[in-house]
Amino acid sequence: MLKDTILGAAVQLARKCGYQNLTRLNVAHAAECGTGTVNYHYASMDLLRTAVVEYAIQHEILPIIAEALTAHHGATQNISDALRRKTARELSGIDRL
Repeated sequence: MLKDTILGAAVQLARKCGYQNLTRLNVAHAAECGTGTVNYHYASMDLLRTAVVEYAIQHEILPIIAEALTAHHGATQNISDALRRKTARELSGIDRL
């Protein structure tokens, strides 16, 4: 899916260049699409940046926390699932990061 490609490119650029340096043009270039395509899938840069943060929380931060808790408390994979659900609930209440 092109939307996933755009998000993946934005995540990689945020790692490489910094979150605040994301632009439609550099995301489009990295995703090998036009800026209009980025606009179609993410109507604003705020929406794209929010998606980048949500991706990082879900796929990078929560697994690290779950691994640490598992190692410390001997818990199971359920910790990760519970943290993902809680974070998703918390993020749904945030209008703007």
